[in-house]
Amino acid sequence: MSVGLEGREPFLDHRIIEFVSQLPSKFKIKDENKKYILKSIVHDYIPKELMDRPKMGFGIPLNEWFGDEQKKYILEYLDSEKVAKTSILNVSEVERVKKQWLKNSSFGANKIWLILTFMMWHERWMR
Repeated sequence: MSVGLEGREPFLDHRIIEFVSQLPSKFKIKDENKKYILKSIVHDYIPKELMDRPKMGFGIPLNEWFGDEQKKYILEYLDSEKVAKTSILNVSEVERVKKQWLKNSSFGANKIWLILTFMMWHERWMR
C-alpha cells in the first residue's frame, strides 16, 4: 500500500469496525446486498448510476509512462547484475523481455511493469 492506489483506509478505523460488528444482520444485509448500509449512505452523496454498476478496473497507460524519461529506470533496475542479486528472478528471462521491449516498446509492457515494480520494491525493502 505504500505505492498503491487504495481507498479502504476509512474502513480500517477500529471504531467503525466495532460499531458495525454490534449491528444486527438485518441492518447490514438486505436482499442479498451485503453492503446495504454503506450504499445507503453513499447514495446520499453520489448518484446511484455511479454506484450501482458492475465493478470496473482502470488501465495503466504503460506505453506513455515508459517513454524516454522512464526508460532510464528500466535500464537501471532491470540491470542483469541487480536482477541476479535478488536470487529470485530468472536473469536471462528478464534480459530477454527487456531486450524485446527495447526493440518494440509495445511488446511486454505489462511484464516490464511487474518486474520493474518488484525490483524497486526489492531494493527499497529487502536490502
